[in-house]
Amino acid sequence: MESRLKNMVLGIYELGNKTADDMHGHGSMYQVSIPVYGNPHMQFNDQHKNLMKYDVTVVSPGDQHRNFADKEKIRLMLVSVDQAFFNTVFSEITGEKKLIEFMPWGHANGEGIIKQVDQFFKRTLLSPVEEVELEDFEHSIAEKILTIQKGSHSSKWDRDHISIQQPIIKLVLEFIHDHYDKPLTLQILSTATGISKTHLNRLFRQELGKSISDYINHIRTKKAEQLMKGKQFTLTEIAFESGFGSISTFERAFQKYYGMTPSQYKKIVTF
Repeated sequence: MESRLKNMVLGIYELGNKTADDMHGHGSMYQVSIPVYGNPHMQFNDQHKNLMKYDVTVVSPGDQHRNFADKEKIRLMLVSVDQAFFNTVFSEITGEKKLIEFMPWGHANGEGIIKQVDQFFKRTLLSPVEEVELEDFEHSIAEKILTIQKGSHSSKWDRDHISIQQPIIKLVLEFIHDHYDKPLTLQILSTATGISKTHLNRLFRQELGKSISDYINHIRTKKAEQLMKGKQFTLTEIAFESGFGSISTFERAFQKYYGMTPSQYKKIVTF
């Protein structure tokens, strides 16, 4: 199973017992590998290591590796991230341009990344994912990897990525409330506030405890709920008037916050 996004590729990789793949690299991509079943043995260049469940391994561009399965099959969660995207995320937070070299392995636990990717896979099965959600997801995963996996970036990253700028978040909220009925993406919010997409995404989560896309959808469902109290609009008209890009996204978001479908709710309030 594989999902190709703008800046990364998500996938599940399996090897049967007593098998191995060939030594290989990943071009200009960093590949993050996290065991979810079995205990693989990995060769990284000329180093070898036995891995446990949720151990994080990062293969940087130019490096070679291979996986071995012993007495039982192994299953790995793979997150391949474009080199330029990692560099952009790092630069937006720290203000420095740096070629990042990760340690291949350490003591990082990748369970949080696995859960987030699993939720994303399930989410994509329900309905099309809007651009702001994709951007939010990619930035969040890149930040998690930069935080938990040590490397040449760590000293600068650990110092700079924890700052909070409350006035910026107030500005973002004002912009969202004024423009919720129009297309909103991280790029649009970044341009409007003068703060990088990566920094904006992180600050928003720190201050409100939710993603930007979740917040936007919540505001839009509240507007839709108000419109449904009248009889002059159809559900399709309400969805687009509230800023949703598709009926399926509207229905999913509304059910999340109100515990019922829009049609069920409209029948109740207009009875």
